[in-house]
Amino acid sequence: MATSFGKKQLNNPTPSGISAIIDISSAICGVLVAWVSTASFIPNEVGNIITSILGLMIGITLAIKPFFGIKTTSKMVNIKNVSSMDDEPKTDTNAKS
Repeated sequence: MATSFGKKQLNNPTPSGISAIIDISSAICGVLVAWVSTASFIPNEVGNIITSILGLMIGITLAIKPFFGIKTTSKMVNIKNVSSMDDEPKTDTNAKS
C-alpha cells in the first residue's frame, strides 16, 4: 500500500506514521506556545510573533492530516470506521533471499 496526498484521500485512513508525526509536532508547538508566553526573557513583541507562527503551524498540520491516505482493498472492516492504519513497507523484489 502506498501513501498518497490529495483531496481524494479524505475518505481513506491516514497512515499511522504520518499521524504520529503530525500529533507529536502539534504537541511540541503547543508546549512552545505556552512556554514562550511565560518566558520573561523574551520580549512581548517577539513572543507574540513566535506564538502566532506556532499557532498557525498547529492549525496547518492538523488541517492537512486527513489529506494523507492509504488505499485499501480489505473487505473485513468498514473503512469508514478506520481513521488511521499502518502502512506496509515496500519490499524489494530484486533482493536476494
